[in-house]
Amino acid sequence: MRPRLSKVLLVTTALVAAAVVALAARGGAAGPNGPSVVGGTASVSGAGTANVTVNQSSNSAIINWNTFNIGANERVNFVQPSSSSLALNRVTGGLGPSQILGTLTANGRIFVINRDGVLIGPNAVINTGSFLATTHDIHDKDFMAGRMNFNIPGRPDASIVNQGRITATSGGFAALVAPGVRNSGTITATLGTVGLAASGNGFTLDLYGDQLIRLSVNDQVASKVIDVATGQPLKSLVTNTGRIQANGGRVELTAAAARTVVDSVINTSGVIQANSIGRRNGMIVLSGATAGSKGEGAPVQTIRISGTVSAAGKRKGTSGGTVVVSGENIKLANAKIDASGTAGGGKVLIGGDWGGGKPASGLVNNQSAKLETFVIPTASTVSVDAGTTINASSTGNGNGGKVILWSETQTTFAGTVLANGGPSGGNGGFVETSSHGSLSVSGTVDLSAPKGWPGTWLLDPADITIANLAGPGVVTVGSIQTGLLTGDVIVTTPPGAGTGDITVDFGVNLSWSTSKNLTLSAFHDINIRDGASITSSGGGNLILRADNTGIGSGTVSFPGDHTGHIYMSNGGVASIYFNPSANIGQSGINAISYVNPTEDYGAKITGSYKAYMLVNNASDLQNIQNNLTGTSNETSTVFGYALGNNIDATSLDGSGGLGGRYNISNLTLSSKQSENSYGLFPFIGANGVVSNLTLSNVAISAGADTQFIGAVAGTNYGTISNVFGAERSC
Repeated sequence: MRPRLSKVLLVTTALVAAAVVALAARGGAAGPNGPSVVGGTASVSGAGTANVTVNQSSNSAIINWNTFNIGANERVNFVQPSSSSLALNRVTGGLGPSQILGTLTANGRIFVINRDGVLIGPNAVINTGSFLATTHDIHDKDFMAGRMNFNIPGRPDASIVNQGRITATSGGFAALVAPGVRNSGTITATLGTVGLAASGNGFTLDLYGDQLIRLSVNDQVASKVIDVATGQPLKSLVTNTGRIQANGGRVELTAAAARTVVDSVINTSGVIQANSIGRRNGMIVLSGATAGSKGEGAPVQTIRISGTVSAAGKRKGTSGGTVVVSGENIKLANAKIDASGTAGGGKVLIGGDWGGGKPASGLVNNQSAKLETFVIPTASTVSVDAGTTINASSTGNGNGGKVILWSETQTTFAGTVLANGGPSGGNGGFVETSSHGSLSVSGTVDLSAPKGWPGTWLLDPADITIANLAGPGVVTVGSIQTGLLTGDVIVTTPPGAGTGDITVDFGVNLSWSTSKNLTLSAFHDINIRDGASITSSGGGNLILRADNTGIGSGTVSFPGDHTGHIYMSNGGVASIYFNPSANIGQSGINAISYVNPTEDYGAKITGSYKAYMLVNNASDLQNIQNNLTGTSNETSTVFGYALGNNIDATSLDGSGGLGGRYNISNLTLSSKQSENSYGLFPFIGANGVVSNLTLSNVAISAGADTQFIGAVAGTNYGTISNVFGAERSC
C-alpha cells in the first residue's frame, strides 16, 4: 500500500517536517493525485501512479491537486503547446509540504504552489522550460490574464528546499519563493534567470523585465521559518550551499526584511555563477533590506558571502559582468568574487555605488569611474576579511573594471582587490573603499596596467589617520604603499559627520619609488605629525589639498615639534593647497589678507614643491592684489595662488586684479583711469604662471588711453596655460 500523509501532520510544524523526512526515506508517495482543471484546457493520465502525464492544449492552464508529490524513481511529464506555455499546479489538499523526489519534465513553464512548502530531494531531477516553486498563491483570473501577482501568502513559517537538480532550458528561469528558501543542490538557467527569494507577503513574477522577482512593497518575514527538510528553524532566510548557474543571464538572491532575529537574511557559501557568453554579460544581485527600508523595530539585516561568486568573462573576447550586493550589514569572509574578463574587467558594487551615488567626480579621472544607471541602496556596514579576493581585472586586452566598497557607518577592508589593465593592453581600473562614517583599511589593491595608464584607488571617509598599525579609522601605511606600486591613490575626506581631517601619524614613514601619484584631500586640515615623513623617490607627485570645498577653513600643518618632513626626488613635485594664516578670509575686502604669510613649507620639503594659497570667494579674489608676488615672511618659501572654489564675482567693485580648474563668473573689471595694461592680472612677469582657469561672463572697461586690455592679463611675459573663457564686453 502506498504511504499517505495524514491530516494529523498539521498539528505542529515539527511533525510536518518529520513526516516529510520519513516519507523521503521510504521513497515517498506516488505521483500527483486528485487533479481538477479550473482554468484553461488540460487532461491528466495516470494520476496517483508512478507515471503521470499532463497534456495541455491551452497556452495557460490551472490544475488544482489534492497532493503534488513525486516519489523516487517516479516521473511526471507535461506536454504543452510551446515553450512559453504555462501550467499552474496548486496543492489544495492541506496535507503538508509537497515532496519532489523523482523526475519532473516539461517543454514549457511549470509553477508549483503549496502553501505548506516544497521539498525537492537530493535525487530529484526537474527539467522544464521554466520552473517556479512557491508558497504564495495567485488569483485564477490574474494568472489567466498574464498578471503574475502572487499576493496570497501561504504559511508564514513555510520554506522551499532544493537538494536536487533543477534545469531551465536556454533563456528560461528557475525561481524558489517562500518565507525561507534553501539550496544545497544545483540550479541552472543558461542565458536565463535564477531567483531565490524570501517573501512573507507576496511578490510579482516579471516574465519580461530585468528583475524576475519583485517583492511586495514593505514585505516582511514575520516569524521564524522552519526548514522543510530538517524541521529545524532556518538560520538564514535565503541560503545557498549548492551551485547556481545562469551563464549569460542573471542570478537574484533577494530577502524581505526579517522581523525576528536571524543569523543572516542571505547567506551564500556555495557557488553562484553568471559568467559571460559572447556579448551577454552575466549579472548577480544579492539584495536585502537596508536600515532605511527594513521598517521600525526590525533587527539587523545581514548578508553573508563566503563562497564563490563569478560573473567573469572567461572566454576569448568576453568582458566581465556585474555583481551587486546591497543590504544593511554586508560581511564577506573567505569569499572569491570574480568579475574579470578577457576583453575588460566588470563591476563589483558592494554596499553602494561610487560615493554612495553622490561622488565628488572632480578628484578622479579614470575611464571606469562612472555611476550606474540604476540606484544601489547604501549599506550601514561593510566588512571584507583578509581571506577575501575581489577581481575586476582585464585578463587579455582591455581596461580594468570598477570595484566599490561603500557604507554609511563603517567599512572595514582587509582583503585583496584587483582591477588590472590587460597584459596585452588597457588601463587600470577604479577601486573605492569608503564610508560616510569610519573607514579601516589594511588590505591590498592592485591596479597595474603593463601597457596602459595606472588605475585609481579612492578612499573617502569622514576622518582618517594614516598609521603603521591597523585599527578603527586607520588606513595602514602598508596598504597605501602597496597601492602606489601599481596605481594612483587618493585619500579624501568630504563634508560629513567628522571633522574632515587627514592625519599622518607619529613616526610614519610613507614612501614609494614609482611614478604613481598620492593625493591627500581634506575637507578641513592635513596634519603631518612629529617624526612622520612622506617620501617619493620614483618621480611620483604628492598633492596635499586642505579645505577641499573652499569654505575658507583648513590648512596643511606640521604640528608638535615640527619634525615631520616631505622628500621629493627624480622629478616628483609636492603641491600644497592651503588657507594661509595671513588671510583673514571671511572678513571681506581688506588691505592685509595674504600679506607676509608665515607658513614655512620650504623648510619642511626637500626637493621640488609648489605652495598655493587658496582663493575661495570674491573678496579673496580682490585681496590677492595685496601680495601679487606671493612674498613670504619665510625666505625659504614662495607662494602662488589657486582657486579653492567656483567664484561668482558679481559683488566685486571691479578694481581688483589668478591662478585650480575652477570657474570665475560674472567678473567685472573696470578702471576709469588710463593705464598701460589692464585685466584680471594687469601685468604678468617672466616668471608668472596662470593656469587651469575658466572665465565666464567677463566685462572689462578701462580709461581711454589704456594700451593693453585682456580678461586674464593686459600684458603677459610669463605663461598662461589651460585657461578658457570669453569676455562679455570690452
